[in-house]
Amino acid sequence: MAKFYYGGQAVMEGVMMRGQKHMAVAVRAPSGEIVVHQEPLNNALYTNPIMRLPLLRGLVALWDALGLGTKALMFSANVALEEESEKQAGTTGTEKTETKAKGSDALGPVAWTSIAVALAFMVGLFFVLPVLAAGLFGVVTGNDSGLAHNLVEGAIRLALFLGYIWAISFMPDIKRVFGYHGAEHKTINAYEAGVALTPENVQKFTLLNPRCGTTFLLIVMLLATILFIAIGKLPFALTLVSRIALVPVVATIAYEFIRVMANLYGHPIVRAILAPGLALQKMTTRQPDLTMLEVGIAALEAVLVADGVEREAVYSAPQTVQAEA
Repeated sequence: MAKFYYGGQAVMEGVMMRGQKHMAVAVRAPSGEIVVHQEPLNNALYTNPIMRLPLLRGLVALWDALGLGTKALMFSANVALEEESEKQAGTTGTEKTETKAKGSDALGPVAWTSIAVALAFMVGLFFVLPVLAAGLFGVVTGNDSGLAHNLVEGAIRLALFLGYIWAISFMPDIKRVFGYHGAEHKTINAYEAGVALTPENVQKFTLLNPRCGTTFLLIVMLLATILFIAIGKLPFALTLVSRIALVPVVATIAYEFIRVMANLYGHPIVRAILAPGLALQKMTTRQPDLTMLEVGIAALEAVLVADGVEREAVYSAPQTVQAEA
């Protein structure tokens, strides 16, 4: 059986962790307490033999991760908003716990519409806009070579991706999210090293992780350029259609690539291949403080307990509230 790797993502003032059978999101409320919500994963997606086929399993995993990430973000936002509304209404602590359990329900039409808009924006920015820019470059320079077009398109795509990350890194709220991103990585690295999950222990570990979504996205950008060069020159309209249609293909290939690299990460050649992705993570992570690490630990331990890996949490931050599904 392949080794299972725990993973997650940062959210507003919190961390989401995904386990073998459960997910958990821990959020630092404005009151200072940590609110934890955990729920089982959609087991049918992972037990169906068809869904576990190479490439198809990548689509399943990425789609599920998108849904879980959106639910975690909604939950984190609700914790902050409901905390404020409860202060104004004078809600008691018991009522608070019940209220915060909301926001973890199944995604509704508004949430899926938001996901669709976000995906359309990202595809338009990183796959359609580079085609238009490369086409303009070809008109201006008079070079209609398919190879030149695809190389320019790939360079523009990569520049947009790096520029986007660089630009948002200056936003105060994003800086906080990047701090929790660092807490997520450090917590997972500490767990995989087998040390006791305390903030002081976890703080000693690296911010970087070879399975990070930042590395995955960089691989998507690079693989897309390689694939489009291999396809060669197409009519302009067909080029646009192909870029959009092949996004899932590129993403699933990148998923399988990361999966293989994670299992072989001990080899120097593999480390060298992933080095650019790890370097890029330095832009999307910040050194977390001990309170952020408390949140990361709370999320991971909730998943470990729910999965039956641990009988009970070893470390519990003060004033932790459990919000069940």
